[in-house]
Amino acid sequence: MKLQAYAFQSIIQAMDAPKRRGLVALGLSLFLVLMSYPILRSTTTGLFLHYFGAQNSPYVWFYSVLAIIGCVFFYDRAQRHWPLFQLYNVTMLLSIGIFLGGLYLLGRTWGPSAYFLFVWKEAYIVLLVHMIFGVANASLRLEEAKVFYGPLGALGSLGGIFGGLLTGWLTYYFATETILAIGVLFVILSAAAFYGARGLLECKIPSGTRTQAQIPSPLLSLGGVGKYVTLLCLVVALSQFVINLANFKFDVLFTSLVPDKELKTRYLGHLYTLVNSIGLLLQIVVLPYVLAQFSRRRIHLFVPTLFLLLVLGGLIFGGAHLLLVSFAFGAMKGTDYSLFSAVKELMYYALGPEQKYGAKYVVDMVVYRFSKGLISVFLIFFQMPWLIDWLLAILCVAWFALIFPLFKEQRKISPLEH
Repeated sequence: MKLQAYAFQSIIQAMDAPKRRGLVALGLSLFLVLMSYPILRSTTTGLFLHYFGAQNSPYVWFYSVLAIIGCVFFYDRAQRHWPLFQLYNVTMLLSIGIFLGGLYLLGRTWGPSAYFLFVWKEAYIVLLVHMIFGVANASLRLEEAKVFYGPLGALGSLGGIFGGLLTGWLTYYFATETILAIGVLFVILSAAAFYGARGLLECKIPSGTRTQAQIPSPLLSLGGVGKYVTLLCLVVALSQFVINLANFKFDVLFTSLVPDKELKTRYLGHLYTLVNSIGLLLQIVVLPYVLAQFSRRRIHLFVPTLFLLLVLGGLIFGGAHLLLVSFAFGAMKGTDYSLFSAVKELMYYALGPEQKYGAKYVVDMVVYRFSKGLISVFLIFFQMPWLIDWLLAILCVAWFALIFPLFKEQRKISPLEH
């Protein structure tokens, strides 16, 4: 830990003042947007489950993917011509309109607006976090990223903890709909903080002397590294298959045992506090140590092994108990947000600048959510508990096996990476 603190201090001192200020603003933006997420997620999920039940969750997950695809189509073109802080502001304004408009329609007893609220909750967080980490990826060297991703992720986890705790506290005084409106305020504040990081945007896409409009499409930038990116996509897809199958198991049990709308919001707020507390612990205590002591390959092998243990202990043998299912699901989400997310980000450093940008775009903006849509379609037709349990175990094993060819391919494209 002392070695990590010394490395962090050394790298900070080597930076110029504008870059330090930009990174502080970027961290504050991540803190605020991830503080908004437990509030908006708890309220929109509680409203959806209250009106439509867990059996309809796969449908709204699938619609969420369609929304992401539409956003990706727009952002693929817009980000080559507009400054990122403008895109961030557009996303913020769109979020205000959809969330508040959906609340108005819900107040007019139009139940389907719960679908719109849930879907945009899935979309806005992907877009905003993608832009924040896109700036971080482009402005940090590998040595800086190894030191900064822990504290940066910890700030996000801390924001999530505060957001979850605030959600639980607000349920004692306000209705779920009012709490949702409060969550929108933190999205607005995150946009103000992101604007403060605009000095880092000059290097958001390292492209030499070319202008932003001349940057190739993310897909075209992946020439020569297609197999490596495909394997990375498969690993990420399998991780999301596992997490979303666990999410469905939790939703079914949760809906049957917690009938009241406000109680749903309160319980979910506590659950996301657990998720972010686990993430914070991993970011502060575990991540700095494991990144310094273990290879990325070993860490990647550890994550599916941990998930398999959680699946067996919490979701299969403990599948009838809400506490065990909640803990297993929360631990998986917390690990995904922190440890897995950090080591996944480091996998991009085997690529060139434009390849890194294109790979991140494909993996984080497309595959990450498309995989959720794919498993949602499956769950629309197949919801047998025994089948979900078997799939969870099989997918964890397949994920573990894919790590070996992924790192073999990494050595081919970047022999110095390890």
